[in-house]
Amino acid sequence: MMLILLLQGIIYSILGDKHMADQRFQSYNKLCPKDLPDRKYLDSIMIRAKRQGAKIDEAKQKQKSHKSGEVNDTKKKQSWKKPSKDELEA
Repeated sequence: MMLILLLQGIIYSILGDKHMADQRFQSYNKLCPKDLPDRKYLDSIMIRAKRQGAKIDEAKQKQKSHKSGEVNDTKKKQSWKKPSKDELEA
């Protein structure tokens, strides 16, 4: 059961659902015996998954902000029009 929770936490991290990943990792920590011989190895996997999830989340945020900036630039370009001769002479 504890390995299933660890794997679910990893999957949620990769999908960018930090809240669900944290819940699964907390459950894993409660169920995994402290004296388990492979505990350090499993914990290192959990830490790497959290870091990777944070990187993915950062990339998504940058992509969203970049796209919203492009949309704003496009709107500015579309709203700009060349002044007519009458407007230049006035």
